[in-house]
Amino acid sequence: MISVYSHLNMNDVDDKDLILHSLKTKKEVLKPLTQIQICPECKEENAPIAVYCVKCDSLLPQTRPEEIAKILKENQTLQARVEHLEGRFETILKMKYAIACERQ
Repeated sequence: MISVYSHLNMNDVDDKDLILHSLKTKKEVLKPLTQIQICPECKEENAPIAVYCVKCDSLLPQTRPEEIAKILKENQTLQARVEHLEGRFETILKMKYAIACERQ
């Protein structure tokens, strides 16, 4: 009995069967699941988050500019929100100071 939750569907079973009978390679089945980076220098496969090649240590090209653009946009949005909140916080502090001065 499996002690950890396992979720299989018929595609998983079909793929395993095709691999077993050499009708599909393991690489073909796993390709949609993982995006690998190919080193332009030595053609070695690297993890999708790798910065340097595992074989020749050369710098891997940036392959996801749309993700970087999204992160930069989110960063700008968050920065604008922080600046807005800082301004409101300053206003509240000034109001509290004015009220405290009036009470004295």
